[in-house]
Amino acid sequence: MKRTDSILQSLRQDGHRITKARKALIEALQRTHQPVAALELHARLSKSKVTADKVTVYRELKFLADIGVVHPVHLKDNIQRYELAPESGHKHHLVCTECKTVKDVEMACADLHNLERNIGKKSNFTVRGHSLEFYGLCSRCA
Repeated sequence: MKRTDSILQSLRQDGHRITKARKALIEALQRTHQPVAALELHARLSKSKVTADKVTVYRELKFLADIGVVHPVHLKDNIQRYELAPESGHKHHLVCTECKTVKDVEMACADLHNLERNIGKKSNFTVRGHSLEFYGLCSRCA
């Protein structure tokens, strides 16, 4: 089963409606290999003849992020981008400061979970999540 289909099936099972805009957003995110800004997603939907205003796109992205389907990505330029949340739990990124390419980083989840727990204990802080991006130059720009 395709990832988009499994996400839509899961949404239906949880009692959520599958609107044209919601389905189109999930499909657009499935086709991309880079985190995408909401305005870019809005433009892609417009090109695909799906009617959704900017407010709807932002609302849908917030909803999908709240239920864990999409993951917001915060990069240095302060433009929030989105990507489908990984099936395995969490993603981190390598960001080229020259060409703006974003590449996923594979990390052992157990190591990061231990780091989160230790930071929380030492700081008397309840960690609910994190964002981790590494900035530098990719092999093409170095």
